[in-house]
Amino acid sequence: MDYKAHAAIALLCASGAFYLFLGISDPVRLLCLGAFAMVAGLLPDIDTGESRGRAALDAAVIAGAMLFSYTYSCGSEYCVLGLDSFVRMVFLALALLGVYFLFTKFVMPRHRGVVHSLLACLVFTALLYALLGRLFALAGFIGYFSHLAADNEMKLR
Repeated sequence: MDYKAHAAIALLCASGAFYLFLGISDPVRLLCLGAFAMVAGLLPDIDTGESRGRAALDAAVIAGAMLFSYTYSCGSEYCVLGLDSFVRMVFLALALLGVYFLFTKFVMPRHRGVVHSLLACLVFTALLYALLGRLFALAGFIGYFSHLAADNEMKLR
């Protein structure tokens, strides 16, 4: 299945689940959670270097690293960074990106290996819960799990 189908399935599953089961009706919240699920729905194909989904994930990781390092530097409010804070933000973003790209270059498992497993889905969900909270963890789980279900690849580990 191609990345567009995985993204669409993740968006529909997450938006539907949040609307029907959690009663979230705000279109902006549904869109944000659905978009997050779309990215998570592409994650199991991270082990395919030439996939368009992988390229989209690379772009999302770059944007996420920049956003995370900015919010880490500013706290919960918008701010204009001084030169020292800006340099720290850039180094933090580069460190996050370095870890990601080193992992994808040297540690990446074979296609449809460990990242196509229920264990990887649950570890991913636990990390999201610890970092981002319940709603984003649920969106990530729905996106990741929808990919596994669509590929009919339900390995335990």
